[in-house]
Amino acid sequence: MRVYIPPEYVIPKGVYCYRIKGASVMDDGMVVLHTHNCPFWSRNKKKPKQSNGYCSYLGKGDWDLAYHPHVTWEHGKAVDYIDTEMTMYGLLWEMVKECSINDEWEDEDE
Repeated sequence: MRVYIPPEYVIPKGVYCYRIKGASVMDDGMVVLHTHNCPFWSRNKKKPKQSNGYCSYLGKGDWDLAYHPHVTWEHGKAVDYIDTEMTMYGLLWEMVKECSINDEWEDEDE
């Protein structure tokens, strides 16, 4: 029997594709964070390092979220061209959410 589990129950809270489960301190004083990754997040090893994140919930990777910034003003004149020299990618490779599910920021003061 298959059971449907809504994505809100498995996608971590916050702006990242993981949640911190705990931390430990190594003998040399280095702190290691222990995380639990979102089950929908992965990397495509065939893509370049800073554009290789993938979200199976969205069915998109950083390469799908790429765009060329539009320049709208230059020397006081309105222009509109695409800067093909500069490509911006999504931030899934850094485990920053693109899905907007459970992305509320938890305030530590509360």
